[in-house]
Amino acid sequence: MIPKKYTLIATLAAICLLGCAAPEVITRVKDDSFQPSEYRSFGFYEVTSKGDTIPEQYDDNLENLKEAISLQLRTKGLIPDERTPDILINLGIVVEKKVQTRETDFRTDAPRYIGQRNYSWKSEEVVVRTYREGTLDIHLVDAKNQNLLWQCAISGVIPESEKSKSKKLDEALRQAFSEW
Repeated sequence: MIPKKYTLIATLAAICLLGCAAPEVITRVKDDSFQPSEYRSFGFYEVTSKGDTIPEQYDDNLENLKEAISLQLRTKGLIPDERTPDILINLGIVVEKKVQTRETDFRTDAPRYIGQRNYSWKSEEVVVRTYREGTLDIHLVDAKNQNLLWQCAISGVIPESEKSKSKKLDEALRQAFSEW
């Protein structure tokens, strides 16, 4: 029989690992003819979003996202140009609110003594935490001929704190743009 305190410690460790997990680059596709050195500028074109994007924070989060992407592109030698960019950037954002649960266990969750013999106990799902998971899809498109040059999708748990959110985003984008 596993002592109750060890079950609690294991649950807390799992929560920390899920919350601290780095975002994952799930797809990365590059057109074989794409030569980044042939392009000088970029501009944001279209943003499509759906899900639990927290409307009151949406504009600030979107600006932070655009700034983080701009930083990665500037390190590649491109300059921002919203009027006549060589590369157009399309963003797709999906955010889902998720619930992590665990199933109660008679060995650890049943009452020790309840005073009567006519009781029943059944296993049930218990909410451990709620969190938001997001997927960001980035498309770089040639502005002249409208061909897709590069595409990347990133997915991960969205941290609650702004500092952690910014750090995880920078880490994910650095990983995403490392191979283009």
